[in-house]
Amino acid sequence: MQYFFNLLILITLWTTSSFAAYFIVNENSYIAQSLFAFCYFEGLTGVAASLLAQLLYECCQMRRSFLVAIAFVLLGATCLLVVQMRWIPSESLEAFRLEHNSNSKQIHTDD
Repeated sequence: MQYFFNLLILITLWTTSSFAAYFIVNENSYIAQSLFAFCYFEGLTGVAASLLAQLLYECCQMRRSFLVAIAFVLLGATCLLVVQMRWIPSESLEAFRLEHNSNSKQIHTDD
């Protein structure tokens, strides 16, 4: 019974991570700035995340690092939801706003 429970957890996590990866690739077409700069930034954050994950695993072992990672993902998803739903005033986010290049072209337009 424990085997099937672990298998269900693994299938759920794999499906979630696959959906997130495909969603990120799909959202790349909506960015207004350089796609190449975005890909380099994504690669750098991937390297940083891998190094931090290795340190977390060495400190906390598997079960605790897994729980910390899931909690971190839930926190990030909650923050993204709060920003996207505009539940906080946009003036408080001005410090985090990226400079927009007026020469950049929108890659994807809504029809």
